[in-house]
Amino acid sequence: MTMLVYTDGACVGNPGPGGWAYVLPVGDTGDGTPVEASGGESRTTNNQMELTAAIRGLAATPAGTAVELATDSQYVVKGMTEWLPGWLRNGWRNSKKEPVANQDLWRELVAVASARAVTWRWVKGHAAEDAGGDAWNHRCDELASARAIEATAAAIAHGERVTAACIAVVSNGRMCRRPASLLDRARGGLVCAGHAPVVGAVAVAAAPEPREDAYHRHA
Repeated sequence: MTMLVYTDGACVGNPGPGGWAYVLPVGDTGDGTPVEASGGESRTTNNQMELTAAIRGLAATPAGTAVELATDSQYVVKGMTEWLPGWLRNGWRNSKKEPVANQDLWRELVAVASARAVTWRWVKGHAAEDAGGDAWNHRCDELASARAIEATAAAIAHGERVTAACIAVVSNGRMCRRPASLLDRARGGLVCAGHAPVVGAVAVAAAPEPREDAYHRHA
């Protein structure tokens, strides 16, 4: 039987505080109960959180298992299905002969994936189900975003400077991904167009995945 794993990462500011999450929709106990896990980092990037989520999600499955990993990160999917052979041939250097970024995480992901029969599947992120979105991807996004928000709050509480392109909080705790042009400062707090202002909390949109022609500048 193939186990299904959904993973996602989020980051505030990119780089900045971030979160990762995975969901096993039918769990690993055979009773159909989903298994979820998530965590946060005080200083990271969106790609690092995507890789961490994939590592943690695969590690939650038994070695030797057939696994289908679903992620909205083309960075992860393309890395494992297209770029990896070239990296290995070139001694972990990309097509520009530069060291592969996030190499420690890539090596860890390769190791955990090698102990399983993994199929990599890209899913459309942050989209309604009738527009090609996926409910389990949405759940992963919620978990990763919540951890990123918590990491941001902790950073602020410790007096760390948090910069961001889009600052807002929505009432349900999910990070706002609206364009910065839709944001206006409101008296007593920050407001995102279409949402009520919330005082004393900050969340920031995760940066979009890099364009395909820019991947190797990040990979």
